[in-house]
Amino acid sequence: MPDPYTVLGIAADATDEAVRQKYLELAREFAPEHHPERFAAIRAAYEKVKTTDHRGGAMSDAAPTDRAGQVAQVGEPGGPLTPERIDAVLSDFRGWLEALAGPLPPPAEPPAFDLSTVVAQFTALRHDVNLQTKATRAAVEQTAEVLKHVTAPPDPDEAVRPLVKAVIDIADALGTAVARIEKARETLEPLLDELAGADLPPPPQTQDSARPGFFARMFAAPPATDLDWRTWAEETRKVTDAKAAAASKAADTLRPVLAGVSDGYAMSLRRVERLLPTFGVDAIESVGKPFDPELMEAVEMTASPGAASGTVVEEVRRGYRWKGKLFRFAQVKVAR
Repeated sequence: MPDPYTVLGIAADATDEAVRQKYLELAREFAPEHHPERFAAIRAAYEKVKTTDHRGGAMSDAAPTDRAGQVAQVGEPGGPLTPERIDAVLSDFRGWLEALAGPLPPPAEPPAFDLSTVVAQFTALRHDVNLQTKATRAAVEQTAEVLKHVTAPPDPDEAVRPLVKAVIDIADALGTAVARIEKARETLEPLLDELAGADLPPPPQTQDSARPGFFARMFAAPPATDLDWRTWAEETRKVTDAKAAAASKAADTLRPVLAGVSDGYAMSLRRVERLLPTFGVDAIESVGKPFDPELMEAVEMTASPGAASGTVVEEVRRGYRWKGKLFRFAQVKVAR
């Protein structure tokens, strides 16, 4: 069992009044209804050292002589309700009442008044109140909106929602296809122009030489004449012209094909966009507009010298409203 002086936090030579005051202080701090085990330990320690007679001689874990039988009987759960047990219970209850009725500790001195601290605390409190007010208002609005949906009859537009979503998905797919084709067209146009104007350089001019070359001397081959070089150059030029003509023809053939595919997708996209208003769907204009968190979702903050901070500079995915209500957020890039 722990040392009662350690439990009470007093010195071994403390006076009876000091022991009693310390016990009352601990009893108020660790009330039995909130800290039953701690209060029991404090009460047991106090019973051992509450008077000078109890503190005489060496400390022992055994209970005082006149209460040994009472302690043994009280510790037996379900035992008979003997007079000694009743006295022990009443003694504990009396100690608890004394702890409650004891004098209160003197109040601590109030801290020094500091106007700047008070103003700072008041400002922080005001900020917290504003935040709580906004959060409460938002919660009330959301609850009211939910109650409208719960109490209102089923909305007939909900049956059309899947169709509207499908049309919007088609518009997104066509828009993505058009963007990619235009990008491919911009990439291929310079290549086609270069291919159409490609032409190999003319063969090198022949130079007359009185002495035959090394291989001619080794294999006794006759030296090449100017006529042979002219024939080779003419044939090479014919082949080069044929290849250039074929490349130009291929480029001329690919241009209208790319243009036709791009125009076809663009036409399909325009048809779908004309179909959307018939369902009450309108696109959210975002590029060049200030960022609106109610309609837009920022996916990236980017540096844009020509745009003001908080302005949308690029639309990643278009947003839509359906019958005046937000159907899908617009995903955008915002200037820092």
